[in-house]
Amino acid sequence: MKCKYCEKVLTAGIYSLKHHLVETSKDIGACIANKNVKLMLGVVYVLHQNLIKRSKFKEFELGE
Repeated sequence: MKCKYCEKVLTAGIYSLKHHLVETSKDIGACIANKNVKLMLGVVYVLHQNLIKRSKFKEFELGE
């Protein structure tokens, strides 16, 4: 099997691929690209929270 994120080839099957993606097995190695995905998700989450705060603040200013 081949990880579509980091292109690493894994010969042990789907079980090892799952562990590679979620970074639970030291024998297989963690997916490098997965860390970038997690970082990007964190950035998107913070931006979304800021948008919600601004939206609530505007509602308060307008008295809605």
